Amino acid sequence: MQQQTSQRTPCYLFKARADQLLGEVREKDLICLIEGAWTERTGTAMQEAVTNLSSKFNTAGIAVSGDGNILLQFIKEAAANQKRVYLGGFSLGCDRAEEIAKQCYGCPIEILFLLDGTRNIITIPRNVKEVLHIKADYLILDKKNECPKILLEDKTATTLETITLPNAQHLDIPERAFHYIYREFEKRYA
Repeated sequence: MQQQTSQRTPCYLFKARADQLLGEVREKDLICLIEGAWTERTGTAMQEAVTNLSSKFNTAGIAVSGDGNILLQFIKEAAANQKRVYLGGFSLGCDRAEEIAKQCYGCPIEILFLLDGTRNIITIPRNVKEVLHIKADYLILDKKNECPKILLEDKTATTLETITLPNAQHLDIPERAFHYIYREFEKRYA
């Protein structure tokens, strides 16, 4: 019997795929998700989420690991073509998603999905319409997980929903959060 192994979500794109994605974002909404530090347990959860959402809701999509700067060109192209942009990250990927949202300040971000971020404070720029913050309910040194604290640059421009998943550990979040991300897409594409 063969053992199945997970592969890492790529931090690069071949030129042909990048060109294809640039073409897609001229016609379709875009979802971009950033993997945190890769582990065998989380595997390619963000890539699988992008694949499932893109096929179900006919969106363009990309998942990456690493710094995520490769996403900037696709987000800016989608925004230039008045397509909705969904951005998110898991663990360290939350930190990168926050930075990318700030770098795309002139581009509206429909929803920023923050899945159990690692920073103490995440500041959301006003170009983000909604934040869906999903975190694990676990103890750190016998204290509840209170991180990260989400600060909204403009409370009139951005709404925030925080969901704490009971009996969840950090590495459980990618799989368990998919239901909530899917729910947000159903609201918009039903």
